[in-house]
Formats: sequence, C-alpha cells, structure tokens
Amino acid sequence: MARDLRGTDPASVVREGKERFLREKADPFDAVFCVFDRDSHANYESALSQIKDLRGSKKPFYAIPSNPCFEFWVLLHFELSFRPYLPEGGLSPCGVVGRELRRHFPEYDKGMETLFERLRSLMPTARDRAERVNRDSEGKGKDAPHTAIPHLLEILQDFFPEEFSRLLH
Repeated sequence: MARDLRGTDPASVVREGKERFLREKADPFDAVFCVFDRDSHANYESALSQIKDLRGSKKPFYAIPSNPCFEFWVLLHFELSFRPYLPEGGLSPCGVVGRELRRHFPEYDKGMETLFERLRSLMPTARDRAERVNRDSEGKGKDAPHTAIPHLLEILQDFFPEEFSRLLH
C-alpha cells in the first residue's frame, strides 16, 4: 500500500486508509492497518488519535506505529536494544537506527522485496525482543523505543491462520 500513497507521514497514511476504506463500499475491507513511523513527524500523535477515534466508531482501523521507525523492528532481528533513539550527528532518530541496522545487515534497503524471506528464520527472536522492549517502554510510561509490528503479525495470523503458519514454519 505504501508505494502509491500521496505521503508517508502518519497523518497521510491514516487519511489514505480512510479514503480507501470509504471507496470500497461494494467489497469493504475486513480491516485497515495504518503502518507508520514516529521518527520526526509532527503529526504522529494526531494520527494515533485519529485511529483511536475511528476504532471508537466501530471501524476496523488499527494503528501499527514504530518508534522511531520500522527499521527498529528489523534491527530487533539482530540485537536487543532498549536505547531511546535521538537525533545524532545530523541523523534523524530513524537514521541512527538505520546506521545500527546496517552493521548487521549492510544490504538492507527500504522496500526490499526479499526482506520477509531474509528475516523469516529470525522472526520469533524479533517478536520476543519486541515484546520485551515494548513492556519496558510502557513500564516507564514512554513510547520509545516501540514497535507494533508483532501486533500486526498476530492480527494477520488470526485472519489467515493456515497461510501464516506455512510462512512462519
């Protein structure tokens, strides 16, 4: 979905999700997953609030945020990190994560078509690490670092149990 969005900031992702959901009246989506990064986006909190409002109106919308970015989820396949990523040396928080990720996975590139296949064997480890990091951040009353990608995987597994089982085993 992200490739044809008009914008990739959190508010644009939510807006695009709402528009696509409303256009699909004849064959509505079972759910809409808005996957976005915190990074340096000023409208991150607003996007989370919009998703909360949509869910409150019984619409099947899910926020799948990563803080600071999706690359944090990828990094968790290689190492456990509780570090609160901040801008550093001219890099955004996501740039800092990307720098750490490339120490383990030099060929990583956004939009890699082979990413899932390359990481599949490490996914259980990444899920365990993400749960630990998320609990730690929540226990401290913070949102960073954090990734909801494991939550997305759980939901997808509920929607497609047989297919998902074959992919992960």
